[in-house]
Amino acid sequence: FDSHLYPGGSWRLHMLRRKFGTEEFKKVIKYYVEQNKYSNVETIDLQRAFEKITGSSVDAFFDQWLYSAGYPQIEFDYSWKEDKKLLELKITQTQNIDEIQLFKFSSKIKIVLQNGNERIIDVEINEKTQTSYMYLDDKPLYASFDFQNSILKKLIIKTKPDFLKNQIKSDPEVMSRIYAIHSLQKENTIETIKFLGSQLKEENFWGVKAQI
Repeated sequence: FDSHLYPGGSWRLHMLRRKFGTEEFKKVIKYYVEQNKYSNVETIDLQRAFEKITGSSVDAFFDQWLYSAGYPQIEFDYSWKEDKKLLELKITQTQNIDEIQLFKFSSKIKIVLQNGNERIIDVEINEKTQTSYMYLDDKPLYASFDFQNSILKKLIIKTKPDFLKNQIKSDPEVMSRIYAIHSLQKENTIETIKFLGSQLKEENFWGVKAQI
């Protein structure tokens, strides 16, 4: 096998755990192992185990995420309109939909305000590009798409460098900081290099240091 197959399978299992919750997920895996011990299995056997234990159909999930190719490539573009107190959120799937399907899934966006308050909104992704607006009583510090890292994806954040810097400095989620770092690197300016150099000294987690 190769370095794509196992990580890809692990990601789908992670998504199922996020979808049903850790305790329910453990029940499914226990049932799956007990039912199929000493025998060969196929993907459909895992699907049947999820449906048996959870009582929910997972046809759509397996069709989209396991039996079809690829995963979504997301461009998350957000901007703040100070005069109207509006946050514009634009989500685009940039994969070639002639080769890879248009994905449909649910996600969450966390918005952290400068006054310390947080807003978490649920979003349904079902179009190539979709835009929404949100009224906020204070300027955002940053916004984080899929902040719990529940969806297999490639993510690029398009916003002002200051928002990305705020996220790199303040976001408690490791993967969210890494996505912000990758997006800020595209600026490729002396100022960006100096900022990332300073963050290399401030960052506590080795994995984020490695990405910087």
